Amino acid sequence: MTPLASTVVFISAMAFIIELIIIYLVTSMIVEKNKSTISLMKIFGYRKKEVSSLILNIRRLSSWLGSSLGYRSVLH
Repeated sequence: MTPLASTVVFISAMAFIIELIIIYLVTSMIVEKNKSTISLMKIFGYRKKEVSSLILNIRRLSSWLGSSLGYRSVLH
């Protein structure tokens, strides 16, 4: 049973790393696509947090909660 548990932990860790890479790539693509819009928003006086919430529209709490619940169910 121990080798199976260590394999599951290893696969979960790799899935987490792949998830972080995908989130980074998607965020980079969104920022690159909206570069001119972001520049205009900064010129108009929007703050960094406002620009982030308008352009990226990422629900950080829900994404972290979903990820942690998914990995917790795999590990237990």
